[in-house]
Amino acid sequence: MTQQLTTGEVDIKVQKRNGQTVEFNLFRITSAIGNAFKAVHNVPRESDLPQEYLKEAIHVAGSVFRVLTARAQTKNPLSVEEIQDEVVKQLYDMGFRKVAESYGDYR
Repeated sequence: MTQQLTTGEVDIKVQKRNGQTVEFNLFRITSAIGNAFKAVHNVPRESDLPQEYLKEAIHVAGSVFRVLTARAQTKNPLSVEEIQDEVVKQLYDMGFRKVAESYGDYR
């Protein structure tokens, strides 16, 4: 992965479905978005994501991260569902309708 995003000093907690609270993991979000791009573009899941789609996945993940960072200032932890909903919203807002639908199906 040539481009990277980091959470830096931001402390975002995630409330998992089982009730456990964990640290936010931006890599997991980016990877899940990448898997949705793979599904839409018929790229085998075990293959690397082509660079053009990787750039888009990182861009979407960055937008999701910015929204969640702001949201975490008033609500922390964030729920897994809340994070997934934001991913779908950002994908739709950025024009990736099919990827958003794939992501929604995947979750």
